[in-house]
Amino acid sequence: MQKIEETLRKSVLIGVFVTLAVILTAGCTARGTMTTSTPNLTQPRQAVQPDQFISVVKDGVEIACPKDWYTYSTDPNLFYGVYRLDTIRIVIGIVLALSQSYYDGLVTQGTVQRIAIGGYPAYRNDYTYTLSGRKVTNICVTAVSGNRACHFMFLCDTEALDDYQPVFNYVLNSLKFL
Repeated sequence: MQKIEETLRKSVLIGVFVTLAVILTAGCTARGTMTTSTPNLTQPRQAVQPDQFISVVKDGVEIACPKDWYTYSTDPNLFYGVYRLDTIRIVIGIVLALSQSYYDGLVTQGTVQRIAIGGYPAYRNDYTYTLSGRKVTNICVTAVSGNRACHFMFLCDTEALDDYQPVFNYVLNSLKFL
């Protein structure tokens, strides 16, 4: 029975990752069409303020999300998805947590690093690649509480990472499992 539950959890997690990958690489705009615009990276850096966010509660989880960004996710498997420019996105999903040994194995392999988000154990990996000719950084964090896991994916044009990292940190640190 435990093996079946583990297989089911992995299937759900794979489905969420595939959905997130499609959303992150699609270049969606508010109308859902492909775009090729270049981000304006010369905007001055602004301090992150609490009034720039709304509180979103779903599936027993509460997270602060940027309120002036475009929301493009209507997928019921996702908690929330927003984007600012073609290469600046935040996607959040709630999934069944995998076994602790699975996460420990990723840490042992060096695939992820163990961190804490809001007092919850979490696992993070960062990587950089080229998307539509632009260098982008993808930061993935999965926080675990009991049998639930909250998975954050942050995609950012690498040149703008210093400007948008505070937004992502604010979203991450607002996590509350209810």
